[in-house]
Amino acid sequence: MALFYGEVVRAALLIAIGGGAGYVWLEKVLVRLDLTFDPAAGVISMSRSNMLGTTTWVLPLRYFDGAELIE
Repeated sequence: MALFYGEVVRAALLIAIGGGAGYVWLEKVLVRLDLTFDPAAGVISMSRSNMLGTTTWVLPLRYFDGAELIE
């Protein structure tokens, strides 16, 4: 019984580690950032999307006063 229990715990641990690594890959590595400038509305939209969904921020232009673009 101890051998069986040890194997089950080891398998559950490997599944948890593999699932965590997969989540990190989907959430942090496969990311796309889009920046949209709308001068008529006076806003900048930033969209961050990955395999798990999309998040969008809409910010007024005054937040970017004096900002620089770094490539």
